[in-house]
This record gives sequence, structure tokens and C-alpha cells, in this order.
Amino acid sequence: MSDCTENKNPLQHNGTSQLERLLPGMKKDFVRVDEKNFADWIVFTNEFAAYINYYDQKNGISGDWKPFFSNDIASLLGILAIQDVNSYKTAIKERLDFIRNDDNKNSLVL
Repeated sequence: MSDCTENKNPLQHNGTSQLERLLPGMKKDFVRVDEKNFADWIVFTNEFAAYINYYDQKNGISGDWKPFFSNDIASLLGILAIQDVNSYKTAIKERLDFIRNDDNKNSLVL
């Protein structure tokens, strides 16, 4: 009796079929449709509020919604949460190194 595994094609290897070669970018969770997090939405809302009219009790335009979001603690924390602290640290370190370098003392403007 002949077994099917005895006459297996020698050129067939694992991972060579099209279904086994799924690229990471093709997986359903590789890219989210909206990659914003909660802090990004808070900052967006704070900036978008400048474009929305605020109406007073007489139905007249009385400014925009920017002050409402600017004074909210969640808005302030959202702005802080999305800041790139490492780039700030690097920029300050470069400036301090420039100031501390004696070769640059003639190029400093006071």
C-alpha cells in the first residue's frame, strides 16, 4: 500500500505558499483607522473650539468655545501628555553645552 507522504514533492517547503507569507502590514491590527489617543483628542478639541461660535442668551454670537476648553484641567493635562519631552531635553542640553563651551564665548549675545 502506498503512502501519500512517500511521494511528497521535494520542492515544497513550509512558508512558501501564499497563505503562509502574510506580511505584517496585511494583518488586521497592524494599522488602526484612527491612531489618535485620548490626549490627542483633548488637544484637538481645545484647538477646534476656536472655530465654534458661542451664543449668549439672546442668541447672539458672543465669542467662541476656546476659553471653556483652555481653562479645563483635562485640556491642560492633554497638552502636557502629548509633548515630546525628550526633544525638549535634547534642545536644552545642546544650548547649555554651547554656552558652557569656552570657544563660543565671543559668539554669545547678551
